[in-house]
Amino acid sequence: RLLLDHIHIAEIHAVGGDTVSAIESYREALRCASRSLPKGQSPSPTALIWQDQNESYQLVQLESAWRILIAMARLKRAGSRDIALEYLTLASSVIEHLRTRVVQEERRVGYQAPSMDVYDEFIDLLAEEYDQTHDPLCLEELFSTIERAKARVLYEMLADEPMAKPLHTPDELIEEEMTLLDEIEKLQKALEGSAGSSLDLIDQLDS
Repeated sequence: RLLLDHIHIAEIHAVGGDTVSAIESYREALRCASRSLPKGQSPSPTALIWQDQNESYQLVQLESAWRILIAMARLKRAGSRDIALEYLTLASSVIEHLRTRVVQEERRVGYQAPSMDVYDEFIDLLAEEYDQTHDPLCLEELFSTIERAKARVLYEMLADEPMAKPLHTPDELIEEEMTLLDEIEKLQKALEGSAGSSLDLIDQLDS
């Protein structure tokens, strides 16, 4: 509830042209979608981490997080392209992380458009920067991002093709994999419905 309140407040500030207040409200929403990491604690290698001043946070409500990050990037791009690119990079990581946890094909396909939205934002932002700076490094990064976007489209096309069962793979291993993937998705759904502070669920999901 608090997360949605902060998002709505941010949207109101953004419509009113108060970018600073909008960004701060989105940041508060992002904190609500995260858990604070104690200093010195080593997060899971798969954890999605972001920094706010001297504090580290792990994103846990991923469905909300990527939308917040894209909104923040769009607000920041006019004043700070570097920060906007950081937000887009993290948003892309969140979406890809979500896709690896989704079992049902129809839900997994639902992340294709958001993923391409992020790449579109990347490309648009880099093209705008090159137009203004004519920096060859920026142009190099622009072409690299375009190639990654094309590779992502190809990957999506291949991923949607039905795959035959690997040869000589025992049925029990296939069943165990499906059971584990199903459990991951159930935990993610439960976490999305929590207040973002269910540490047991978070630890199970990262284990």
